[in-house]
Amino acid sequence: MFTPLLAVLVLQTSRLQNGTNWSGSESLHFVSREAEIDETHRFKISFRVTGLEDKMWIVERRGLLLGSRISDTDIPPPPDPQPLITKEWLSPAGFLLDSDPLDKGQFYLDRMIHLWLPDNVPDEWSADLATTTAHYVSKGHIVFKRTSKTDATYSLTYTSPEDPTAISATGRMSFDLKTGRLMRAKIEAKQAILPGGTEKANVTLTYTDSSLTVTEP
Repeated sequence: MFTPLLAVLVLQTSRLQNGTNWSGSESLHFVSREAEIDETHRFKISFRVTGLEDKMWIVERRGLLLGSRISDTDIPPPPDPQPLITKEWLSPAGFLLDSDPLDKGQFYLDRMIHLWLPDNVPDEWSADLATTTAHYVSKGHIVFKRTSKTDATYSLTYTSPEDPTAISATGRMSFDLKTGRLMRAKIEAKQAILPGGTEKANVTLTYTDSSLTVTEP
């Protein structure tokens, strides 16, 4: 539990503040031979901090489907696509704590990109991720290790210590040294829930910040 003074200090050192916004492109490739799943979905996603609630940042998430590929068939987006708007709660450090409406598949995958570099640029750090109890209780453990001394490139390992059947992931990502914002990521996750459903599959997630040319990380 934060004391009032500690809460103020934590928020003052946060990379986020009211009005912070960022966006990027995301590709999700789900594969499961057992369930005969082979599908890729491409999105433009954007985030904007709209306020503060109980020492958590409130973020508006907008996700726009750009297109899909099911097996060998390309599927275009709807003729007049509308973004899916979600309210998210982030910790002072920028980790995802809750979302409304809650989609478990999207929630876990968003956890892999709601990541901000600490301002002291450590060679290694870890965090125990919790959730609010409003919609869903889940715990995860995430470890970052710096892989380059010349820039902010890190490896990532994500585990679900209380549920070995839940999602786990490894990956590589780079951050902007000045803002701490995630620039690129490529993450391989196992036992991921498909957004909007209950089936599980392995997924390759790639993310590129909108300020960069879209290339593989």
